[in-house]
Amino acid sequence: MKAEAFIEALAMGESAKGALHETDSVEGYAAGWVLWLSQVPYGIWSEYIAEPSMKEFRHSVERLEREAVRPALEHFGLEMRPPWTPMDLGNAMMSMIEGLWLNQCLTREHPTSPGTPSARGMRDSLLMIWQGATQPV
Repeated sequence: MKAEAFIEALAMGESAKGALHETDSVEGYAAGWVLWLSQVPYGIWSEYIAEPSMKEFRHSVERLEREAVRPALEHFGLEMRPPWTPMDLGNAMMSMIEGLWLNQCLTREHPTSPGTPSARGMRDSLLMIWQGATQPV
């Protein structure tokens, strides 16, 4: 497997965690997204929301770094380009993933659906971040 195939698999998995498009969702799915999105502006100025939200984001970045970035670097014989670290790469990737999840809430077009203008959205974005941040050992 090449690193590009790994990134594509990661993109497909992360994209699938986002909003559903033109499918029947479980009861309360839309309400859950409305509640979550309504908390974003509140979280900017509320310690009650901001602290747990940032803790959850840090946990997501740490998990991505530990379970995907570091093992992939080792498996594919890559290292980080100075001055970046695997944690920096995990942070950039998770920030982009969450941004695309938000976009998925705003459109019926899924970023990885074949045949759509943004069919390669998440894959291409993750791949650009990955290739820009890594180099052969």
